[in-house]
Amino acid sequence: MAGLPALYAASEIAAMILVAELDNLAHARIDDAKALLAAGRYDGATYLCGYAIEVALKARICRTLSWPEFPSTGGEFQAEQLLIVL
Repeated sequence: MAGLPALYAASEIAAMILVAELDNLAHARIDDAKALLAAGRYDGATYLCGYAIEVALKARICRTLSWPEFPSTGGEFQAEQLLIVL
């Protein structure tokens, strides 16, 4: 797990998500949101847009920190972890 900060113990990391996968996921959720919007399901479209933004921000964090993958710990990413790295 080269390139990741020491705060990620090997036992804590359930899976690693490639930056390209994050990009694909964000684009897929935008496509889903467009379909919901066309069907008049505005709340669902809004929710999926927010999720797409979250995933796109994770991809940006990886690029900014030169991480090839985003660590998935099974829980939500904690902003405090990012602050420790910076």
